[in-house]
Amino acid sequence: MGILATLTLLFAALTVSADELRLKTGAVHQGVFLELDAKGRLSFQTFEQDEPLKVPTAEISAVTLEKPRSVTFIASQNKKKTLKASWQGMQDGKFTLLLPGETQAKSFQPLQIHKLSAPFDMREFMLLRQKYQEQKSADTEKVGRKAEDMLVAGKATVLYFVSTQTDVASRQGSLLKKLCRDKQRQVECVEVQLNDLQHQTAVVNGLKSLPQFWFYSADGRLAGKLVERFTESDIEKMLKKAIKGRF
Repeated sequence: MGILATLTLLFAALTVSADELRLKTGAVHQGVFLELDAKGRLSFQTFEQDEPLKVPTAEISAVTLEKPRSVTFIASQNKKKTLKASWQGMQDGKFTLLLPGETQAKSFQPLQIHKLSAPFDMREFMLLRQKYQEQKSADTEKVGRKAEDMLVAGKATVLYFVSTQTDVASRQGSLLKKLCRDKQRQVECVEVQLNDLQHQTAVVNGLKSLPQFWFYSADGRLAGKLVERFTESDIEKMLKKAIKGRF
């Protein structure tokens, strides 16, 4: 089997293993489930952000898996015993698990679970994220997406328009994403990667340069834009303005 065929099969397998996290705010994230910790927070590595999201289970609508995940499971009633289990997802606040020796899956409330964790392969994840970003850019290249259609319901939103040729670890972009992670209940950073300024998303939004930061309040009003020359202090001030929504 040639290299191209091998990569094609690998990407196909990775696509099957992609997970989806749905929040009660309406936000939807694609990526990979990592764990449910002892504090009842679910860690989920998204394709859009560098650091994992950590979300209380009370804020989650559902976790959908393309296929059951092999996990380690520790029950709250017996924290000294670690079991291997097959996790089939989360719906209506309940985790569905198939335990060793069982023929039928059972539903567990978050309080019944001390910890749930899955193995994480960084190499596979990076390949999958690259494929996801390329596909996302290709899907919108012909028709484009207007800024209003990319806002996250119930939260302030920052649209981060950036070139695919730009270092994803650029200082300003990294600062913005860190600030949004620190206030993830109030604001969401949506990274919009564009091949160039001829991309239809750039055209329909009138972009003449990259990167740009557009800040919106939770009710969808534009708080302001940072274009071309701006400082880290400008980012912090504009983010506070969007979160407060007083303008």
